Amino acid sequence: MYEVKLKTGKKAKVKDISVDKMDDLKDIMKFVTYPDGSSTINNVSKHRTAWLRNGLSSIGDWTAKNGEIVPDNVLKLLTEAEKDELFVKIQEKQVLNP
Repeated sequence: MYEVKLKTGKKAKVKDISVDKMDDLKDIMKFVTYPDGSSTINNVSKHRTAWLRNGLSSIGDWTAKNGEIVPDNVLKLLTEAEKDELFVKIQEKQVLNP
């Protein structure tokens, strides 16, 4: 586990995620290309939320018990900027060969 501090001062603990789970999390986002050459990315918000739920063992006053994932009421207390920052920090802590 790694302790991280957000720019807003909130502290969180990031847990180690297995390689198989990281693959599952990465596969949530979908890149779609259309016949006319345009493209889009689907499931961006789902992707970020899944990383937050699976990568945090504590945030603020909440701490996971018995492997629980971050509940909605805790995620709803975070700003979009905090969610983005945590998403990046969780991924950075998973690097096997920096």
